[in-house]
Amino acid sequence: MVEPGGYRALLRVPGYPSLITAVFLSRMANSMSQVGVVIYLLERTGSPAVAGAGAAAQLLPGIASGPFVGAWLDRAASRRRVIVVTVMARAAILAGVIALGELAGTPVIAELILLAGLGVTFPVP
Repeated sequence: MVEPGGYRALLRVPGYPSLITAVFLSRMANSMSQVGVVIYLLERTGSPAVAGAGAAAQLLPGIASGPFVGAWLDRAASRRRVIVVTVMARAAILAGVIALGELAGTPVIAELILLAGLGVTFPVP
């Protein structure tokens, strides 16, 4: 006899609760990163235009790269390694944005370029 399907049955699949938790944390981290960078840029520059450009620099590359990243991950032999490397790269990029922001006289465009690189990685985790 086949058990009825549903969400409770999914939770009994090995590894599925871990997957759900990882996806939840990843999406929350993406959202927090986007909001945090906007607040950081607004506080640092005092310019809503720069803060908006920072939001766009993060969001648009992720939208554009999403389908390609998904197809690439479907073909990747070691998805876990790719995801770990991507998360580490994201942390380094965010640290770079903050480091550049703390240097006197750094052009905002440099931070926006880094944020665009960060945005490309959003679909991976």
